[in-house]
Amino acid sequence: MPIHLVHDNWFHIIDLLAPDRTAGPSEYYADLCACALTCQAWLWRARHQLYKHVELRTLHSIRLFTRTVTECPWLRDLVRRLEFWFMELDWERQPEPVRSIPFPDDLIGSFTALYGLRFACCTDADLSWKQLEFVKKWMGSERVKVLWLDGFQFDTAADLTRLIWSFPQLEELNLFQLWWDGAGDSVD
Repeated sequence: MPIHLVHDNWFHIIDLLAPDRTAGPSEYYADLCACALTCQAWLWRARHQLYKHVELRTLHSIRLFTRTVTECPWLRDLVRRLEFWFMELDWERQPEPVRSIPFPDDLIGSFTALYGLRFACCTDADLSWKQLEFVKKWMGSERVKVLWLDGFQFDTAADLTRLIWSFPQLEELNLFQLWWDGAGDSVD
């Protein structure tokens, strides 16, 4: 016997598959994809949950995501949290040296609902400067209220401070394993 539920109930179930969490995207990602393919009525709600928290762990996933939001610009309005994880092994496996992060500069200011950003530098110091340059491109993001920085090396403590203060609406700051040259630096 089929189960008949009002669409609002189905939407509530879809929403429960992707709660707002700080730990990362929903563990039910495959279930949300299945919901998006179930019927036209579920597509928008499932898509909304799939794009709410985007975690990009490889350079290839960054390329795919940028292509998707370039071809479907309305998806940018769904992204509330965006995470960039720069894995050392991923950078080493590239057929040629990575010159920059494959994320067009013109996309940076186009995420109208962006609330949180996370940047995790998981490579050695020789590559981290490229990643830090990418982070600096997000400076001044008006909507960002939550910022995570993990594993970056700064030239001075003042550089780190300038980066943090460049986010005017920041309400939550999470810093992990950061360091800088110049012991005893003072910050104005």
